[in-house]
Amino acid sequence: MDNMNIMSGVEQIPYDKVNVMQTLQEEALKALGREKWDEITANVEFPADNMGEEQLSHLTRELLKRFDDIVDSNISKGIFCNIKHGLKHSDFSWARERFLEYGNIDLFCAAMRRETLDGFAHAEKSGVYYHGQPVDGTVLQFVKSQPYLLYGARDKNIIKAVAIPYETQRYLKETDINKKRYYACHCPFARESILQKEGPVSKTLCNCSLGHTKVFWEAALNTRLNGEVKSSVLSGGQLCCFYIYLPEKIIEEYVCPK
Repeated sequence: MDNMNIMSGVEQIPYDKVNVMQTLQEEALKALGREKWDEITANVEFPADNMGEEQLSHLTRELLKRFDDIVDSNISKGIFCNIKHGLKHSDFSWARERFLEYGNIDLFCAAMRRETLDGFAHAEKSGVYYHGQPVDGTVLQFVKSQPYLLYGARDKNIIKAVAIPYETQRYLKETDINKKRYYACHCPFARESILQKEGPVSKTLCNCSLGHTKVFWEAALNTRLNGEVKSSVLSGGQLCCFYIYLPEKIIEEYVCPK
């Protein structure tokens, strides 16, 4: 079991094949119907995944204004959470396979953290990129200081997950708070908006990242889960943090089995 590499499964996620805005349209039509969708998108240029980030941020800001004005916030949360960065539960089948080898949430989380720290330590020594970015001593120390990084760990009945900054070296060196948030944000539909004079796009969009974290745990635990965006850079935080709530039956089965 110690030789298993849980986090290598991240390399299997087909990010290059997803279409986030197409998925948004599909989820919105299912939840709202064609008439409401047409009302939201009337006379608005629809963002496309292949646009430049500056244009994407402007268009996404306008689209989200419509959502926030027209759609109930709980319904919007469900729509954006279901986008899941355009991913499917089947994209995380590897997480279920790895989890079943442990059969215990805390052991599984500890193994993920151990592998994550080993990966960053190797990157710091070798000079290779890890999680898409360069790693030096400051990045490694930051990672060590964050017990809930990436897919997170359990605290009572909550999985707490903290997203690693998109550009951690620059994030740690930056003193300007807006630029710090910019370096933290991964979302190509939102990053540039943090530095634009109109201000960041609506935090409603952050439910998409919640969905990304949630789909991992839903696949691993083979059950549907609830969660919330606890903090995000779009809502004024310095890091993005997501809470995934564990039902009592999951606690009984995978934390303290009889």
